[in-house]
Amino acid sequence: MIDRRAKIGLVLQEGIDHPYNHGAYLGIERAVRDLDVKGRVLTPTPKEGSAPSFSFLARQKYDLVVATSVFVADALDAVALKFPDQTFAIIDADHSALPHRPRNVQGIVFSEEEAGFLAGQVAALALDLGPGDRVISAVGGMPVPAVQKYIAGYEAGARTVDPNITTLLGYTNDFWDPLKGRSVALGQIAQGSRVARTFSRAR
Repeated sequence: MIDRRAKIGLVLQEGIDHPYNHGAYLGIERAVRDLDVKGRVLTPTPKEGSAPSFSFLARQKYDLVVATSVFVADALDAVALKFPDQTFAIIDADHSALPHRPRNVQGIVFSEEEAGFLAGQVAALALDLGPGDRVISAVGGMPVPAVQKYIAGYEAGARTVDPNITTLLGYTNDFWDPLKGRSVALGQIAQGSRVARTFSRAR
């Protein structure tokens, strides 16, 4: 008997327990359980990179191969060109992030600015809890589109509460080191920020 279940492959750069990847892992786990699909998760080492994993799943004729980071866009682009009949998807990256924009890749992006908007409103409202300057701040990891959209929404949301509010912005240029985030946030606090919000991939 031929197994005709849909096959979905997921390539995770930092492993299944990383906060950024855990939701994707739970999603494929649920699809296997509730939708009766066949799923496989690969976690390549930093040395080998993601391209071999994409190629392996494509050669195994998986119906969908999913990447989870804008940082693997170039590797996915190259593999997608070699397997034009294979369907790929990439999370947190618009299709335009791929150099050759292959038609067999679907970019999956979210409305981060909407969540950021609400966070900005809450931050501005929190200033009413005590006296002090009307200053809030945001600490981003790396300035990738998803983080930039979140911060833009954060600023816009805060301005709906107080058009004259001051928003301090800073980036750590690192998604993994909490000490760098702490350093940027403390610098903002020293400049008068009373509410600081971090935006990074480790969400």
